[in-house]
Amino acid sequence: MTNKSTDQLVQQFQCRSTTEPIYIPAIVDARTDQYFVLWSDIQDVVEDAKSVKNGKLTVPFMKDDGLKKIEPLRIAYHPGVVLEIVEKTNHRSEAAEKGPSFMDDTTRESTGHDNDKPTEPPNEATDATPSFHTAVSLSIPNTNNDPTLVKPLMEKPRETQLVPCAYNHPHNAYESIMLGQEMQAASIKESMGVHFNHLQADMSKSNELQAQVLTMQQQMEQTTKELLEKQQEMQEMQAKMNEKQDRALQMQEQALDRLAVIQHRVQALLVQTYELHEYPIPRLFIVLPKVVQRRDRLMKPFAQQFRLYFLCECGTHTMPNDDSKTTHDIHLAKHDGYDLDKPTEFFDKYGTYILAMMYMIKYGIVAAGLAVPPLASLKVVDGFVEGQKHVDDLRKNIAPLVDDTIKYLQAVKGNTADDDTLTVEHAEFNKLEALEGADLRQLQYYLKFKDQGRVLGNLYRITTLEGHVKWVCFDHYRANYHESAIQKLQEVVELNKGRYIEEIGRIEIKVETNMQAKQFYDALINARGIQELEITLGWDATLDELRTFAKAITTANVIRLTVDGTHLQRPTRDLVNRSRRFNPILQLASNARIQSLHLKGFDDFFNRVSNPTLTPSHKFREFSMSSNDSRDRIIKAFDSFLDYCPSMTTVELKFYDEHPITRTMDVILDKLQKLESLKIDHGEVSFTSKLSGRRICDMTMTTNRLSDIRPDDFRVIQQGELTQVAIKYTPSEVDEVQLVKIIGCSRRLSVLRIGCQESRCLAITSLIVSERAKLLKRGSCQLRTFELMEEELLPFGERHPFTDKTHIHSSLSFTEGSPDFEMRTWIRLCKKALIKKDDPVCDFVREFGWSIVQFRGPYTFSDPLAEVLGDITNKRGSQFEKLVVNPISLTESGLDHVVKIVEGSSSSAALEFLLGGMEKSGRIEKSQALLGHYGRTLSRLSLSGMILESWLPEIALSFPTRDCFPKLTGLVVSQYSKGPFPSDCLPWILAMITTSSRTLEVTSPSPTSSGDVVVSPGSTCSDSEAGGLVSVELEGIVFEDEEWEEVLKAFDFSSLQVLALVNSNFTEKQFQLLIDLIPDDETEMTRLKVLDIRQTDIVKTADPQPLKELLGKLQEKVSSIEILK
Repeated sequence: MTNKSTDQLVQQFQCRSTTEPIYIPAIVDARTDQYFVLWSDIQDVVEDAKSVKNGKLTVPFMKDDGLKKIEPLRIAYHPGVVLEIVEKTNHRSEAAEKGPSFMDDTTRESTGHDNDKPTEPPNEATDATPSFHTAVSLSIPNTNNDPTLVKPLMEKPRETQLVPCAYNHPHNAYESIMLGQEMQAASIKESMGVHFNHLQADMSKSNELQAQVLTMQQQMEQTTKELLEKQQEMQEMQAKMNEKQDRALQMQEQALDRLAVIQHRVQALLVQTYELHEYPIPRLFIVLPKVVQRRDRLMKPFAQQFRLYFLCECGTHTMPNDDSKTTHDIHLAKHDGYDLDKPTEFFDKYGTYILAMMYMIKYGIVAAGLAVPPLASLKVVDGFVEGQKHVDDLRKNIAPLVDDTIKYLQAVKGNTADDDTLTVEHAEFNKLEALEGADLRQLQYYLKFKDQGRVLGNLYRITTLEGHVKWVCFDHYRANYHESAIQKLQEVVELNKGRYIEEIGRIEIKVETNMQAKQFYDALINARGIQELEITLGWDATLDELRTFAKAITTANVIRLTVDGTHLQRPTRDLVNRSRRFNPILQLASNARIQSLHLKGFDDFFNRVSNPTLTPSHKFREFSMSSNDSRDRIIKAFDSFLDYCPSMTTVELKFYDEHPITRTMDVILDKLQKLESLKIDHGEVSFTSKLSGRRICDMTMTTNRLSDIRPDDFRVIQQGELTQVAIKYTPSEVDEVQLVKIIGCSRRLSVLRIGCQESRCLAITSLIVSERAKLLKRGSCQLRTFELMEEELLPFGERHPFTDKTHIHSSLSFTEGSPDFEMRTWIRLCKKALIKKDDPVCDFVREFGWSIVQFRGPYTFSDPLAEVLGDITNKRGSQFEKLVVNPISLTESGLDHVVKIVEGSSSSAALEFLLGGMEKSGRIEKSQALLGHYGRTLSRLSLSGMILESWLPEIALSFPTRDCFPKLTGLVVSQYSKGPFPSDCLPWILAMITTSSRTLEVTSPSPTSSGDVVVSPGSTCSDSEAGGLVSVELEGIVFEDEEWEEVLKAFDFSSLQVLALVNSNFTEKQFQLLIDLIPDDETEMTRLKVLDIRQTDIVKTADPQPLKELLGKLQEKVSSIEILK
């Protein structure tokens, strides 16, 4: 305890003789710095102090090294503890309080006896006052023979009297009293012992009996209670069993009903026939849980993962005429399957359809010539190649995997055992429809591809005799078509320099003569199985030759036909048949097989058609044509043709002259009730419409320039159906009036895209924002999105950054019913001169610089631009994600603005330095100063120059490790002319590209003339360890074989996404090593997306076969990689 007034330490005590606390100051020992309390100080306060206790422990006096008490006596200071002072005993007062029953003790104390040592008799000279002592008068009979005497002795009160005791016989009196007391105690103890023992034994037995009786009563009560509970449980169990039996019968009935519903809906799906334009990819597929690999656990640790398997649609339509032993039951395609990239979204869209397919696989079904065996037969996995681990696992676990998928899908839909599952599934399956073409096309969005360029599931598309499309495996495909005929067709196509895609049954070919055409027709008819044909008739065919062509197309059962008639220009050889020359082509639309007909290069097509014999065809769905003639007669002929196409869904017309778009559009909309897509293009302006039930849902107008819009086009605009407008080239000041009219007339307009030069970007953007605000004040405006793009509506990209124009790309998203908007801007500067304050780019930045997301200005980014950009972002904030500059063109003030812009961005902005021409005088010193000052903020560094050896060692010496660039994710080292890499810089390049930190050994400092270099040669900039690079580009570099091996082994493929080795001596040996170093897809996480090996030695080699084989091996390991060669 501390005295607050003096800050002196005091020890607190308590004592029985007083209720007030006692405080005694503590003293410090000058020699040992130890605090203590003097015993004399304690006795000054409590005179009868005997000892001090801390709880039950006696506090000893302090001792020296020889264990002798230190004089004067003292005890140690106990901070925060209240010690108790024990006082010497007052014998007289205690004896008086204890009374007669303690006569022996009080007598002893009063006569001067102590507990530890005998007390000497008092001195008569000092105490002559007579003393009265308590004497006991007891009769002590012999109780051995008469036990009854014990009770009177116990009940008789003690008789006491006070007698004077002279001190002249103190010993005799004391001995007499003590002797009498001892004899009396012994007699009483002996007499009571026997009776007490008997009584105690009897009481113990009685207590035991009572305890036993009580225990037995409790046991009986517990047994009775348990019996009652058992009876109650048995009654409840019986009731539950009855309920379960009823529930089981009900569930059995529900299961049968549900199975009937499932089979009915699945039959409806299988019976549903598809035509080619509706069936771009296979439609039958199932999903099974996937065994999770390490890579997947790292990339998506909390996601349950699945794999999709396509089914072969074999059946009666694949059964050949011979006695083949091949079974024709639906089975899994011969493919490893596809991992689902977004399973949650996938099941939201396709969940009910997948559930129906899973039930089909589990229970089996027969419908429409298709047979699905029950899962118990395991025929569904027939056809797989034996020995593959995933196939073996699939064979063993197919049944539980199917059940797991069904349970998962039911859980996703909220169906449990306690829910009314039957009602829910009935409702879902009753609404289940076959997947449409759009649904099938979207399916690819959810799959992770490993077989780029191939058809899904290694399936082949065939067409039945009825014109329906099926997807079957290779075995069933070849069982239906003769291999020799297919081989002959391949040879004919190759001879004519065509292309045959067997998996989808598509041929692209140009036949130059009628003789070549006849050879092709024969091979086409014999092979069968061709669904798509794109053919160019390379000679001026006559009417009879076109009839032969049409007959071959019909016999071969072609479904989609594209004909290029560019060479059918001169009617000289067929003047008599001029007006009906194209009748055979048009008649193909009614052959009950063609579903899609596209005509290219046919001038005056309908002018050369004369009352052809046509019959309505419900299979004909798509028609497109380009023509130079738009006279009224042509429009009437086209109108007549539409009468025979009641099922047409897609029409695309292109005219090269003045054409009445409104009249043509009215005719088409009136004739075609099932029309879904209509495009009319007259060269400069096109209108593309999406329809449903003859109602326009979406209409897009695309024009090169606003001045190209004709009065007839504007009549279409005034109908108010436009939802999107795209203008490819910059509107002038004169065009602004036309632009305002279009926005005002188009009440449904929601998206506007304009290609624009940088000089007009600010004016156009301000015009759109202000005009929309005016429309809102007048009523409403549906415009939600405005995109300012590069001319020709090219997207903003980084693949070709060095162009002659500056590109400003802005995207504005407007708030509904409000003039407010969000804006994001991307800018790429490509001018040769530095940007000045009065430049249009600066004007745009002053107004909308706060919206800039990315800014690439490698060689024209100037101090004035940096200052303007810094001011606007300081006022309105920054959205920067990436800023690319050439710091050589900036002063220190400009660079400070750049760094502040990056650091002030709300997102994790990236700063990239492009340092080029490093061989130039003074460039090394300035680059060293810049990197030393700003290196810790860089995310990407590009170094380029003529001869690496003339400048790279200086950079390597100044910045030896990745720790100098802790935020670096991308590195470019480029040598303009191909040459060797400096051997003394190899440790530096390894330190830059590897994850772990390495230090370059430096024996001598770099000779520089600048004193601004922050990092000294050979030093380490930071103790932190940098992460792996995302992008590495080594261009124009020649490594030795040993150096290549070290460099390739240093790459961290868990982070590396882009690797460019352009114009290097990268050979077959290095390519094989790279493939070996890349982890397998199924075991490790690999992020490599792009490999650029253009102009490398392996690409320039004369024999392309080794490169082809190595590319195949690489794609097996990294399926999604893009290879630039």
